[in-house]
Amino acid sequence: MKKVIITGGSRGIGNEISNTLIRNKYFVINISKNKKNFKKNKFLKNYECDVSDHLQVENTFKKILRENGNIYALINNAGINPSRNIIGETSFNDFDKTLKTNVYGAFNCTKFFINKKNIKKSQVIINISSIVSMAAHEKRGSYSISKSALNGLTRSVVADYSKLNLRCFSICPGYIQTDLTKNFLNNLDKKSMSNLLKAHKLGRLGKSIDIANLVVFLLDEKKSNWMTGNIIPVDGGYLS
Repeated sequence: MKKVIITGGSRGIGNEISNTLIRNKYFVINISKNKKNFKKNKFLKNYECDVSDHLQVENTFKKILRENGNIYALINNAGINPSRNIIGETSFNDFDKTLKTNVYGAFNCTKFFINKKNIKKSQVIINISSIVSMAAHEKRGSYSISKSALNGLTRSVVADYSKLNLRCFSICPGYIQTDLTKNFLNNLDKKSMSNLLKAHKLGRLGKSIDIANLVVFLLDEKKSNWMTGNIIPVDGGYLS
């Protein structure tokens, strides 16, 4: 049974990815900041860690490798979006928090996942980015910058580690219905919601399973073995 690390795997898209991986016979190792959200499953192991803190991440990865052996894949999913403001009205504190979790967190986990002792025949890293990394959105400065950085991280991993048969991807979701986006979507007036739905050419918002199914495909060496470096929108046609 292949083992997969996911950050932020207790809620939202991360929780759906975790559940889908378990259904597809993977053993999931979840790294999350808040242990109160931990789920229980015999094919799931939880580790409490703030991914923005490189010392915590280093110690956590050492513990994971010591307790679980070789790890097949890493999914950098943990992310926050505390600021929905134009750049001039974005506080430095919100900008700093966003980058520390979304960018530093993914970098820290990637750095300690790519460990000489852990590099085996093949491995995969999947970064959960966003369509805001590929198209301009109002009042999304901090989030957009952070998610664009994940695409850069993906390309850098491909440039540096493809020779070791380490494949890397960015998945860029459109608007997904989760418990984390519920308040934002519920606060939209009728016209705004209608416009949002129309922006997705299929006329509907996405579901977490849409992202989870792609993760399973990318992890499957038989189905995606000649793919790497792809920045993949999953957006119901939003960017088309």
